[in-house]
Amino acid sequence: MMKEALRIMAPMEELEASSAPLTPPSGALAEKWFSPIISDLEDRSRQFQTDLDMVDEELMELFAQEIRRAASGLEESTREQDENGIREHAHTLQGMGGTAGVPEISVVGEQLSEMAKKGDYVSCNRLVLALRGWEKEWIAPETTVRDVVGSLPELSGTLLVVDDELANRRFLEKLLGDCGATVLLAENGERAIELIRSHHPDVALVDVMMPGISGYEVCKRVTRDPELNDTSVIIVTAKSTVEDIEHAFVQGAFDYIRKPYHSRELVARVRNALQLKRQNDALKEWKGRMSRELEVAGVLQSRLFEPSPLLGPTWNLRVAYQPSQHIGGDMFDLRELNDHIVFAYIADVAGHGVASALISTLLKALITEVLRGLPPDAPLFEVANRIHRSFRSYVDDPELYATMQMIRVNTQTGSVEGFCCGHPPMLLFSEEGHVRDEVIPDHGGFPIGMLPLEMGDPYVKEEQADFQMPSGGHLFIYSDGLIEARDSEGEECEREGLIQAVTHHIEKDNTWFHPENVLTLLRDKGYQLGEDDCSLMHLHLPNPGELIGSGGFAPTYEGAEQASNEVNTQLIANGWPELDASMVRLLAMEHAANLADHSGLPESQLCTYRLTRHRGECQLLFRDQGPPWDHHNFARKAESRVEDGIAESGRGLEMISKIAYHIERFRRDKTNVALYAVKELISETMMADEEGS
Repeated sequence: MMKEALRIMAPMEELEASSAPLTPPSGALAEKWFSPIISDLEDRSRQFQTDLDMVDEELMELFAQEIRRAASGLEESTREQDENGIREHAHTLQGMGGTAGVPEISVVGEQLSEMAKKGDYVSCNRLVLALRGWEKEWIAPETTVRDVVGSLPELSGTLLVVDDELANRRFLEKLLGDCGATVLLAENGERAIELIRSHHPDVALVDVMMPGISGYEVCKRVTRDPELNDTSVIIVTAKSTVEDIEHAFVQGAFDYIRKPYHSRELVARVRNALQLKRQNDALKEWKGRMSRELEVAGVLQSRLFEPSPLLGPTWNLRVAYQPSQHIGGDMFDLRELNDHIVFAYIADVAGHGVASALISTLLKALITEVLRGLPPDAPLFEVANRIHRSFRSYVDDPELYATMQMIRVNTQTGSVEGFCCGHPPMLLFSEEGHVRDEVIPDHGGFPIGMLPLEMGDPYVKEEQADFQMPSGGHLFIYSDGLIEARDSEGEECEREGLIQAVTHHIEKDNTWFHPENVLTLLRDKGYQLGEDDCSLMHLHLPNPGELIGSGGFAPTYEGAEQASNEVNTQLIANGWPELDASMVRLLAMEHAANLADHSGLPESQLCTYRLTRHRGECQLLFRDQGPPWDHHNFARKAESRVEDGIAESGRGLEMISKIAYHIERFRRDKTNVALYAVKELISETMMADEEGS
């Protein structure tokens, strides 16, 4: 549309001159000025009618000032053909007309906004001229404030009103404050964010169209910021299309209120928001309390499931465990039956969470009781039957059951006995990382507790799997939480994904393989391991070429010298440089001397060591059954270190930490365990460090 068209329109003075000398009633006045332009004015104005119960003379004067200010702004914006300016001022009219007792002005605002959006500035100019003519004759209606607060719901809480128009802020402040709420006011979005951050109101009523950041943007920031999203947001808008309302909810709004306000509807919606906020706060508090209680329960449960490795003269047995919550339904145990026989299992109770955790704790106790009542060489099928009978005597619900995979291993010969009760099959790898599925026979039966006792024992000898571990091989037992974990695209890890992760780490680091590395790799690939409990157990039997020495020694200085000399001799015999072998000898001497000083063991109580060599390094394992050592004491600064009589401290640990590049210390089954790894050519490295310092 051309500006020339605007100049030929009747000037405002002519329109004013043609007006009637007497001021008609509000509705009739609006009909006179706007009906020739808006044919359905009367019908459309009904949707903007509201009550005047809460509008006193002061508020009415503010509304009148805002309407006149908007009319003046529209005249200028129309002259400049400024679409945004027209729509901004039209929004004021649309949201305020009904509240001020002239719903027809809300229709005018709506119409102007639609015309500006279409670029019809000629029609905009015509309607603005009519608006200015109406404004000259309009007298704000008299107000009669009735005591309606008693009939409105009582509000308790802190509310924030965000609106750039003073009249709207004052109206909502009076209405909501009279109902009992504490009301904060913000004139723009930036100030609203500040107040929400500092005062944490329960609910914020946010106008959409404001200078600076819009109400939608305020809503988006509040609902997506953990420091702000305790405040519920109600969008306040004169817009009423489905798209506008949908956009408000997409940004996280709890509700929306349409301008002009109807006091009873507004208070009712705010009350609903406050009630839900209180319910959410109570739920959040309950969840926090439950989370803390579950965390405590998880700590207690974790003490039943000892995650420390079981390292012996001829074996390494480790487990990685991640529960789906603080407590979980998976369980496991590693047991050393004698100096060359180990027993281990993983079990998985159906479901996860609190119920399965309670069942798993019961089952763990029952398994321990069964194992204590049977000889170490009892057939595994009979072990499984005893566990099944004991479990069903406590739990009679067939939907509460557990899968289980158990193994008994002769670590000297590498022979394995396995029994599966509905559990995922074991994985066997060669020393090089190749899958050896063909070695393990098909085996297995029903899960523990699935069949009723009336059906008799569910397991028989033929279901047991006996096989031979390959030299230097790796055996894995796992729960289905690993293979059922999904990535971001919903694809399950499956058995093949687990095989790939295990193979990667065997090839990368056969020496220090830890099942936790596999879980980390799966997480790095995007698999969500927290959806279910995840357990992974790893058995490794070093090959004869790796195991170069072992023995026992008395916890005395003579025993320390004996063990350290044996280690030195064995390393040199296996090709280690004499200087490097002497460094490992020094490490062994310092550790064994600490045993002599602090273990309190009688001379007859032998300590043991194991020496292995692999890929340019050696590993030295010590075990003793003395009292627990405070290894963490050494980490303190020397001046604050506490000497407790049995703490490993002083020159010994400091020297050990310089020689060994990897150290593991823990206590398991009343046994202190220390594992040290030393790289070949360590002497050159230490001399270079000394020269550098």
